[in-house]
Amino acid sequence: LTAKKIEAEATRTIVQQEEQAAERETAEAKVIADSAQAHLAEALPALIEATEACNKLSRKDITEIKSFTNPPASMTIVIEALCIMFGRKPRKVDGPRPGTKINDYWPEARLLLNDPRFLARLLEYEKDSISEETIAKLRPYITNPYFVPSAMEKVSLACKSLCSWTRAMEHYYWVSKSVAPKQKRLDEANTQLALTMRKLEESRTRLREVEERVKSLTEQHVGAEANKEGLLKKVKDCELKLVRANKLIGGLGGERTRWEAKVNELLSTRDTLLGDALLSAAFLVYM
Repeated sequence: LTAKKIEAEATRTIVQQEEQAAERETAEAKVIADSAQAHLAEALPALIEATEACNKLSRKDITEIKSFTNPPASMTIVIEALCIMFGRKPRKVDGPRPGTKINDYWPEARLLLNDPRFLARLLEYEKDSISEETIAKLRPYITNPYFVPSAMEKVSLACKSLCSWTRAMEHYYWVSKSVAPKQKRLDEANTQLALTMRKLEESRTRLREVEERVKSLTEQHVGAEANKEGLLKKVKDCELKLVRANKLIGGLGGERTRWEAKVNELLSTRDTLLGDALLSAAFLVYM
């Protein structure tokens, strides 16, 4: 029982230490998560604004863009940026000078805009999968002073919304990239925390088993102590009865001496018993 109590106390100490470690690691993970979330929150307003703008778009707005055979330069900026975001490659066409080639995104843009799920694809866009190559290609458009919602609003509502969406995705990429190291640290912290929690649960299970064993042994010990007390009481009762028996035997020992003397006296009168009887009878006859 003593050994089990020592084992239980040692296990309890380990559990307490692991609980403290788990609390520290949980706090550290929370700090990292809060910091990462705070950085991501910087991109939320633009994302929300872009999402709301896309929700307001209709097929009619998209049809308006598709209706152009040769879209104006201000609209072309938006269309080209949109094609880059969706990985659409331009076609090479003759440039304004003989022997030169330029990129023509418009045929690909019309195919993209013809997709019945185009608006849904904007809202479902995998913003966490934007590649560095895409951002590099998009950079000249982002730095273009005319590629801003306020300028695109003069072209059309659709161009304004698509411009807002593209800029929001680009901004999210940079915020997400700055958060990536913290996200990695958070994943590592969560992995370590999961390991610590698993070890803690194993220690808690082991502690419960030891405590249950200690409880069982304690109950057995209490029962044994109670049985011991009962036996000691019986021993005392027997000792008391033995003392009384010895006293009784001692008292009877004195009576035995008296009885033996009486027997000897009776035996000594046996030889004169007949004469005594005859004498007594003669006396009675005389009387």
